[in-house]
Amino acid sequence: MGELGKRIVTAVILLALVVGWFVWLPTPWFEWVLAAIGVLATWELLRLMKLPLPLAYLAVSMPIWWYLATGISLSVTLLMLVIWFGIYAWASRAGAIPFERFAGLVWMAGWLVMTVWVVGNSHGTESGRALLVAVCFGVWSSDIAAYFAGRLWGRHKLCPAISPGKSIEGLAAGLMVGVAVMAGLLLQAGYAPVVAAALSVTAVVAGVLGDLSESALKRMQGAKDSGSLLPGHGGILDRIDAIIMALPAAWIAWSML
Repeated sequence: MGELGKRIVTAVILLALVVGWFVWLPTPWFEWVLAAIGVLATWELLRLMKLPLPLAYLAVSMPIWWYLATGISLSVTLLMLVIWFGIYAWASRAGAIPFERFAGLVWMAGWLVMTVWVVGNSHGTESGRALLVAVCFGVWSSDIAAYFAGRLWGRHKLCPAISPGKSIEGLAAGLMVGVAVMAGLLLQAGYAPVVAAALSVTAVVAGVLGDLSESALKRMQGAKDSGSLLPGHGGILDRIDAIIMALPAAWIAWSML
């Protein structure tokens, strides 16, 4: 099976699993799965950034994911970040560790933390669930449209220093399709047209930036993927890199409108 075939098969299986998790799993199983996603993505991020003492970072963060998944305040993560820096400082005693690697870890972990918190706080209400579903399908549609449009018509590189494969043509197609899909879902859920449009543009643009954020880290580390758990897609972080910036951005915009 070719690379495209692997991507399609994996994507279909993932979609079925995500829908089953989101629609049918009750409390506390929903929260346990959400926390597990946070743990696995953190482990991939730690391995990607190649920091010493990765198990220490993971051990500190594991209880945080459960707290976030059950709707506890984001403030509990500040303690995690303080301890994380303490681990970085301790590991640096044996030799200087580039601070940009630690900063990259915190940057992506910060968005991951906010995403888990947003899902944990929003999935219990009808309007919150509608927003989560709309953001996910909007970002996924944008990613698919950008991928195929880039392969067919991509001529001008979007940001070759970070992600050589992305094109301006793919970006344009992804934005149009993603915004249309997400806005349509929000309108169907009863959101006002102006609100639906504003949230859709915010989420899809943030999704592109989230994708580029992870690409920048992989470029810095000379890695192709964050992991190998998902055939054709790399790791979990590769699959949710756009979502972890899109969901918090959409939720913040939603809370302001």
